Amino acid sequence: MNGKTPFLTCRQVHSIIDRLHARKFFARITYARRQTYCSYRMSQEQLREAVFQLKTRPYVARRARRMAGEALTRRIEAERRRLAAPVQVDVIKAAT
Repeated sequence: MNGKTPFLTCRQVHSIIDRLHARKFFARITYARRQTYCSYRMSQEQLREAVFQLKTRPYVARRARRMAGEALTRRIEAERRRLAAPVQVDVIKAAT
């Protein structure tokens, strides 16, 4: 920092953030002990739900794609089995 001492240390910044959160100036959620999300517009519950939706959305989408693919695969296999089945020819015997 150009040889200058910082205005606030990291510990001071963390302390200020903790005090503001304790005084309910904003909502804060930590996910997996590494990712912290903050919002001054949402309540604690709303932020928790938003983080839940954010973290589960890719898995839900992947599962939906996989299930759609499996349904299409089953449909294709059923059609192939139907087409591969022996053809039954109706023989009409002439009355003698």
